[in-house]
Amino acid sequence: MSRIPKKRSVSSLKSELPESKNRMSELSIGECILNSVQTILMIGGFLLLFSVLISMMKETHLLALLSDFLVPIFTFFQIPSDFCTSFLSGIFELTTGLKGISTFLLKDMSINLVLSAFILGFGGLCVLLQVYGIISKEKLSIKPYFWGKLLQGILAAVYTFLILQTTCLFQFKI
Repeated sequence: MSRIPKKRSVSSLKSELPESKNRMSELSIGECILNSVQTILMIGGFLLLFSVLISMMKETHLLALLSDFLVPIFTFFQIPSDFCTSFLSGIFELTTGLKGISTFLLKDMSINLVLSAFILGFGGLCVLLQVYGIISKEKLSIKPYFWGKLLQGILAAVYTFLILQTTCLFQFKI
């Protein structure tokens, strides 16, 4: 005799699912869209906040004052001190810093590339706070992410430097 499985109700099946899968099935499409829009607004808010902050720091010459602390480091690596303000802007907000670095027209473009590689690898404090705004709901620590992004920025700059020094494809001097 074949055994026919007993029919079970949907609610009994849901109770057997793990809590996270059960929660996902309860979310309606409208709630998903609402959560997505809320996340996009949060990210846009951080971008706007950091753009205004950098503009205010430029107008009050606070950015120039803070970039004076980078001059000895840049001098040690033989990087023109003109890059300090743009690099510091990139530490705060990625796109503003990259725009500033790209405006320096040097015969030696490799400096621009190495600094841009660091900023792209690190991502800036704005991106860091965007990620923190998302993961804070889960009570995760931001410290490992910060140190990982800092290491990624350093490695990106070092690898870019090494590639520019060892390949014949690019004729940039540093």
